[in-house]
This record gives sequence, structure tokens and C-alpha cells, in this order.
Amino acid sequence: MAHGYKELLSAAEKRIFAKLTGVYYRLSAQERHSDAMRQAMAAQKKAAKLLRQQGMLKKKAALRTMLFQNFPAVYGLRRKCPK
Repeated sequence: MAHGYKELLSAAEKRIFAKLTGVYYRLSAQERHSDAMRQAMAAQKKAAKLLRQQGMLKKKAALRTMLFQNFPAVYGLRRKCPK
């Protein structure tokens, strides 16, 4: 596999994750539990898992996905903390 391809996939996953979390935290509680959001989160989780299994996703990215997927309120607090 070409070196650039691996970096491109990792960058794409990072961007998708950023967009998903950005949308998630703008939605109402009811919208966050919609079928569409559940499907989007499941698709992102599946993609991250596949990339991790293939060695194309860094450990930090896999951990942030796990945190968001399982504890979105905690991940939301992390986003609000100043860096």
C-alpha cells in the first residue's frame, strides 16, 4: 500500500469524526437519538475500527472514537476545555 494512501485515509477519518461530533453537539437531545444520528455514529465507529485493524488509525484517534461513541457527554466536556 502506498504511503500517501495510508495518510489520506487517516486524514479522512479525522475529518469525518470532526464533522460528526460538530453536528452531534449542535443537535437537540431528541435529534441526537434519531435513527439518522445512530446510523452515522455506527458508520463512523465501523470505519474507525476497520482502519485501526489495518494499522491505518493511530491509537489516539481510536481512543477518541471510543470515548465519543460510549460517553458523548464526557467527550463534549473535553471539547469545551481550553487547550
